[in-house]
Amino acid sequence: MALGTFSWLPDELTMQQHIARYFCLVLESIWICSQGLIVYSIWRHKIRFDYELTINCIILFFDFLFCLTVFVWSIYTAVEGQSKLTCQIQGTITLFTLSMFIFGTSLLSSYRHVKVKQFKKIPDICFVLIFIPVTILLGILYIWAATNNWYTVTASSYCMLSPLEGTSPRVLFGLAIVMGIVCVLATIFNYSSIMHFSFSFISHYNFDQDAMQSTSNFNSAIKARNVSRSMMMFRGSCVILLYLMTIVPQLLTCLYSIITLEIAPVWLQLYASSSVSVYCGVNLACMLALNAQVRKAIKKCILYENVY
Repeated sequence: MALGTFSWLPDELTMQQHIARYFCLVLESIWICSQGLIVYSIWRHKIRFDYELTINCIILFFDFLFCLTVFVWSIYTAVEGQSKLTCQIQGTITLFTLSMFIFGTSLLSSYRHVKVKQFKKIPDICFVLIFIPVTILLGILYIWAATNNWYTVTASSYCMLSPLEGTSPRVLFGLAIVMGIVCVLATIFNYSSIMHFSFSFISHYNFDQDAMQSTSNFNSAIKARNVSRSMMMFRGSCVILLYLMTIVPQLLTCLYSIITLEIAPVWLQLYASSSVSVYCGVNLACMLALNAQVRKAIKKCILYENVY
C-alpha cells in the first residue's frame, strides 16, 4: 500500500482540533515531568539498589525516554502534518510508551512497601495528583478524538482504531470506551492497592528494629513481608511474560512500516493494538489476586500479635 492519507481526514485542522492537539501535548509534557521527578528522586536520595530496584529504575528510564520521544514527535507532526504512515509509527510508539508506563509503575508499586522509608522521600503527590489524573484525562481525550474521527489529533486513537476503518461509529465508540475503562481501572487498582498496603501494613508494623517493642511483632512482620514478596515475584514473572507478548507485535508493526515504507497488515495492527488492553486486563486480575494475598498476610500478622 502506498503512502498517503485517508480521504476522510480533513486537509486542515479546525481551531477545536488544534486546541485538542496542543492540550494533549501539555498533558504529555506533565506526564514526562512527573516520571522525570521520580527518576531524579531515586537518584538524588541514593536509595540502596538491589536486583529488583535496579530493574525498575531501568524500566523507568526507558519509560521516560520513550515518553520524551513521543512528545518530540508529536510537536514535529503538529507542525509538519501527519501522513498515514507517520500516524502509524507514532501511534505504535505511543502504545509502546503506554505499556511501558503501566509496566514500570506496576513494578514500582510492588515494592514501595519493602523500602518504605526510602520511598517516602519520593513525594506521593506524583502518584496521586499527577499520574492518575493525567492518565484519565489522556484516556478521555483519546476517546473524544476517536469518536469524532479526529485521528490526526491523537496518534494513539488512530493506531488503535485505524484497522477498523468503515466500521459503525457506535462500534468504535464502544471499543474505545472498553479499552479506556480497562486501562484506567488497571492504573487505579495498582495505585490504590499499594497505598492501602503501605499505610495499613507499614504503619502497623514498623520495620525499624529500634522501634520494635517485641520480638513477636518483628517476626510476624517479617513473615508477612516474605509472603507478600513471594507473591509479588510470581506476579512480576507473569507480568514480564505478558509484557513481552505485548511489546513484540508493537515493535514488529513499527519496524515493518519503517523498513518497507508501507502500512502493516491489518491482522498485525489489530494484534498490536489489542495486546495493550489484554495486558492491562490480565495485570488487573493479577493485582486483585495479590491484594487478596496481602490482606490474608495482614490478618495473620494481627492474629499472631494478639496471641502473643
